[in-house]
Amino acid sequence: MCKICNKKHNTLLHHEKGTENGNSNIEADRSKETSITNNLSVNCGVIDSKQVMLSTAIVKIKDKHGHFQNCRALLDCGSEGSFITKELCDKLGLIKEGISVNVMGINQNVSTIKHRVALEIESMQFPYKSTISCFVLT
Repeated sequence: MCKICNKKHNTLLHHEKGTENGNSNIEADRSKETSITNNLSVNCGVIDSKQVMLSTAIVKIKDKHGHFQNCRALLDCGSEGSFITKELCDKLGLIKEGISVNVMGINQNVSTIKHRVALEIESMQFPYKSTISCFVLT
């Protein structure tokens, strides 16, 4: 839900009419349509004149009570691991396993991951279920 106009698209996709060139508005409108019809959205950012796009999707994640909760997932096909924030992990009441793994990220910054959890996820639209291991971001 857009925080600016309260319509069904991500706030990062909100564009005022006339503020961008015609092609950008067309691309943004297509992304908004995709967000509404497929529960997917595309987040765009510009860094040094290079456009980076990462998709998001609403997925169901099983909490400690066995109930599925709707959560937004960031889909990064370039990532070599799956991650969950500590806040979401705590909210879902997931059991954390202690580990010590170094993860290299942007600009070769190294972070030490201290926990991982097993998540049971389910698609919102298709008969797909999977259990995945996620590193917990603090």
